[in-house]
Amino acid sequence: MNCPKCGTKNPTGSVYCFNCGEAMNAPPAAQQKAPPVPDAAPPPQPLAQPMPAPQPRATNPASPQVPHERISKRSIVVAVVLFPLVLLCIFGLRHAFTVQEDFGGTYTGVVHNLTGGLSSDFTVSFSQDSHGAIEGCMAVKPPLGGSGYLKGQVEGSQVTFDVSSAFFVIGFKGQSESSNFNGTYLVSVHNGPSQNGTFQLQRTSLAVVSKVFSSSICPNDEATTGNMYYSGDGISQDYSNALVHFENACTSSNMAGCAKLGHMYDYAQGVKRDTAKAMNLYQVACDAGEMSACSELGGFYTNGDDVAQDYEHARALEQRACDAAYWDGCVRLASLYDWGHGVTQDFAKASTLYRKACDGGYMDGCAGLGSLSSNGHGVPQDYSRATALFQDACDKKSLVGCVMLGSLYYSGRGVTQDYAKAINLFQKACDGRYMTGCAFLGRLYENGYGINRDYSEARLLYQKACDAGTMVGCTMLGNLYSNGEGVARNSVQAMALYRKGCSGGNMDGCVKLGDFYEQQGKVGVSKGFVEARSFYQRACDEGTKIACDKLKTLP
Repeated sequence: MNCPKCGTKNPTGSVYCFNCGEAMNAPPAAQQKAPPVPDAAPPPQPLAQPMPAPQPRATNPASPQVPHERISKRSIVVAVVLFPLVLLCIFGLRHAFTVQEDFGGTYTGVVHNLTGGLSSDFTVSFSQDSHGAIEGCMAVKPPLGGSGYLKGQVEGSQVTFDVSSAFFVIGFKGQSESSNFNGTYLVSVHNGPSQNGTFQLQRTSLAVVSKVFSSSICPNDEATTGNMYYSGDGISQDYSNALVHFENACTSSNMAGCAKLGHMYDYAQGVKRDTAKAMNLYQVACDAGEMSACSELGGFYTNGDDVAQDYEHARALEQRACDAAYWDGCVRLASLYDWGHGVTQDFAKASTLYRKACDGGYMDGCAGLGSLSSNGHGVPQDYSRATALFQDACDKKSLVGCVMLGSLYYSGRGVTQDYAKAINLFQKACDGRYMTGCAFLGRLYENGYGINRDYSEARLLYQKACDAGTMVGCTMLGNLYSNGEGVARNSVQAMALYRKGCSGGNMDGCVKLGDFYEQQGKVGVSKGFVEARSFYQRACDEGTKIACDKLKTLP
């Protein structure tokens, strides 16, 4: 059948022309009659009866009638398709021009209390979501106070946030300029006079301590003061005072204080190492959401340090910390995949995790990327790239990066061997209380590499590292007692140190124990070879090649 308007042939039974949309049963356009225009609207119809077909509106006699054609179905389809796209473009462009700048990161600066005439250094670290909401922690150093959980909003260049406690609310209002923001604050004290002041902050890092914040996790004033004594920040370093403040913070259910208290017992800082107490404090803080505690607890299970080695539990703890953007958790998790500890070795996954931490501003993650290049794990071995990554990480205060760079200069891998540079880098790490640096520095003193041989200094450095839970220090100290270098030969003491190192995850200690028991087996001691096999096997399972080779030679 042909369209009465345009003449296009349409399938039989068509209601509208698929070309122009004309009704197929209408008379030709020239013969159409306009429907009559009513003088007035028809009276309302009873609800029970169907409404009459709509009538065309009366035209204004003073206005000329504008000719029009019926809109085709094809035009309707096009309009239906395009209209949402137009809306999408309009609102998409509008959104594109109103995207809120991300001010998240860590800031340091000065706060001035104008009411009391006092000033203090302070730090804020917060994350920002896509709607401009911010959440984080504030730490205020004495003589002022007010450390705690912050919550606020960013609108354009305006930043506002509040820090609350049971006794006061501090409201901050600031204006952002580039990486800085400055402004004023008001302290509303419950049942007391208000105070006011000004502040200046400068962003020092894009990284934040975590993306999980709460009033119990953010350091309170006791924990903040403890951190000052712990690090010697602006005052003389004093572990005893730090311990008191962390205990006070922890007693008041501040989990940042509990985690730092656990850290002191874990690393023997101001107290004798107590792994049971450290693990208990870490567990309490981790259960409350303090991610640093979860990650440190994972380290115990990774190394089997005075607890049954449990890689699966370690992986879960590090994953939890990493998911919360606690970057050390990502680095530890990456290490598990890097070396295949309790998981299928996966260099790509390790690289992703190291990169995640590195991009988050955590330089130990960048050092981890360097270790992949240095070891040829998943990428072609490239000492030049490794050296650059280690150097950058070390320059940006990653002590892990300093030790890795020092190891290259010690061995001459990819760089000209330079014991003096190695000594400086290991010393820098040791001074920063990264105990692996102390142990490696001790090795240089023990062997007289780049420095006068000094067994006494080596022993002190090994002892320092071992006491702080760095197991390579225990094994190296065991070597001194085994060989009688700088100390009286003492096989019993050497074995105890090797056992401590092995049980804490240092595979060289396990190999040394295997060597001892192998010799016992050769002279007829019962179960000597059995014990040797168990220690060699453990070290072999962890990827220590020499242990695997020794297993093959056992009877």
